[in-house]
Amino acid sequence: MDFFLGTWLRKLASTLALTILMVVGGAIIDPAYLDNPIGEGDLGVTAEEGYNMPATTEIAVTADGVDSIRVDLKSELGDFGGDIEVLAPDGRMVLQKQFALRKYPATLMPNPAKWQSFNAHNSGKGTYLVRLTQERPGKAKVFFYQGPFIARMIALPFIAGFIVLILGFTFSKSIPKPEVSK
Repeated sequence: MDFFLGTWLRKLASTLALTILMVVGGAIIDPAYLDNPIGEGDLGVTAEEGYNMPATTEIAVTADGVDSIRVDLKSELGDFGGDIEVLAPDGRMVLQKQFALRKYPATLMPNPAKWQSFNAHNSGKGTYLVRLTQERPGKAKVFFYQGPFIARMIALPFIAGFIVLILGFTFSKSIPKPEVSK
């Protein structure tokens, strides 16, 4: 029984270690790995679109949680700056900040300098309006998060356990049984 218990304790420890490795790896690749995504979109105008500056673009996002709403901005085209505002469902302004974005060349490793993050206070369930006013032409990719990604947190240990189980079967030492002659 001790051998059996030791084997399962070892598999449990391996599952825990693999889960931690997956979380750390996911967070290195994407700092928002454990955050719950609630929307994404594009904001901004380019010079080709012919708008006078300053220009304003809007996007709506529906939030139904109780946590604050995080807005992540990344330049997709051009270096530009301006103001970002978030209006609550009742019309109150819950965030008003200035930003400056630079377009960085694509790299293999994530570059946190590419992103600017803002937290808007949650003032209830509903549709929030996000407004970006820019002083120079440019496009930004915007991602919205609210609260932790519970499903991912629950699923990761099961995925790690499945991987440990498959590896255990794949690399187990199987001893052939000798034939008994009569």
